[in-house]
Amino acid sequence: YGKKIQILDEWCAKVGRNPREIERTVAIYPKEVTPEIFEQYKQVGAEHVILTCAGPFDFGDLEKLLSWK
Repeated sequence: YGKKIQILDEWCAKVGRNPREIERTVAIYPKEVTPEIFEQYKQVGAEHVILTCAGPFDFGDLEKLLSWK
C-alpha cells in the first residue's frame, strides 16, 4: 500500500494535482485486523479503513477496528 501511495503522489506531482485532495482508503480482510496493521496503514497515509466481511459475521473483528485509537 505504501508503494502505491508513493506512485500516486508522484503522478500528482507530474500533473500538478495536490495529492492531499485524494482520500486514501484501504480495504482489509478480518484476518488482518490487528492494531499493528491499522497503525502500519496509517503510517503510510491511509485515512480510511474498509473492513471486508462475508457471512457468517463475526462482530469481534468490528470490535477490534472500533477499539483501535
